[in-house]
Amino acid sequence: MKINLRKAKALQTNIYELIQTLDISTTVDIGEFDDAAQKVAQAADRFFNNFQNRNKLWQVYYSIRAAVAQANASTGISTLLAELALAERIITDQVSIVQSRAETTNLDILAQKQGKLRQLQTSNAYRPFDNISSGILSSSAVQQATENLADFRKQKQNINDKLLELNIKTEIELDKQSVAVLTANKLI
Repeated sequence: MKINLRKAKALQTNIYELIQTLDISTTVDIGEFDDAAQKVAQAADRFFNNFQNRNKLWQVYYSIRAAVAQANASTGISTLLAELALAERIITDQVSIVQSRAETTNLDILAQKQGKLRQLQTSNAYRPFDNISSGILSSSAVQQATENLADFRKQKQNINDKLLELNIKTEIELDKQSVAVLTANKLI
């Protein structure tokens, strides 16, 4: 049976969720009027059946994971994911530059502020500050960051579009044993 990578991911999620619901408790509560032997036997049967089923499901889960990894490498998805991560990292950096608005203060204004600071330091007057602060980026650098941000957002969208297309087109093969386990668990 062939499934595309999107369905494979959804199937992995469903397998994982099902595994989490399978009770593999190794103890049982026995009431004062219960048949202890029957309760223990039932709990043991449930444990061994669920434990066996979990192991089969984990085998299917990781066989799908391995097949997806091979498909990702052979179709270029892994490379696209690395490019996407890079684009996201650069976008984060560009956003911080654009949002900082840390443009350089006019040098004449900085000189005036420094003069006031010197005057305050020589007098006994209260000094609300000991330093002055100035951005370090030119307005053209902030503008360039804004343009870069737009470019990288477009690049990110293009990569996401390619990934979506590849995830739909690329298929993996499920072996008969995996299909049987998934069918028995009503996952396909």
